[in-house]
Amino acid sequence: MDVFAFGCVLAELYLLKPIFCGNSSIDQLSKICSILGTPTQKEWPEGYKLAASQKMSLPQFSAIPLSTIIPNCSSEGIDLLNECFKFDQTKRITMAQVLSHPYFKGVEVKMKSKEEDMRVENMFEKLDRKKESPPKKKDISDEEFDSLLNGISKASE
Repeated sequence: MDVFAFGCVLAELYLLKPIFCGNSSIDQLSKICSILGTPTQKEWPEGYKLAASQKMSLPQFSAIPLSTIIPNCSSEGIDLLNECFKFDQTKRITMAQVLSHPYFKGVEVKMKSKEEDMRVENMFEKLDRKKESPPKKKDISDEEFDSLLNGISKASE
């Protein structure tokens, strides 16, 4: 999963609008830098290499604290966003780390049955176990299929 995109979605849930609303890739980069600040060459060497290969330079901006942009976000949320918005993807938080971040502390995912309830931090572990032993496919009869379709069409009425 693209963690930077996850951060954008999280920020947009607080802002109720896109945080980096560009109309081209260059404009998008400019919008990102206008909020996060222009990264140094040490922070994003790949970005500088790419810019040089395109004979362009990164737009120069100082960072604006995310707490200023998203004042209704908790300090844990701001920390999580800062971890998601690192320019160098190798230094960005992973999705597994996102789920164990203090922002999600105490959040539980409710499933259909009590046995399936789990903490967000344990979701990937449970999902990984399911990948190891995928469920066997079951063929259903034409009657079961028709019944299923009837249930769907009645639910949508």
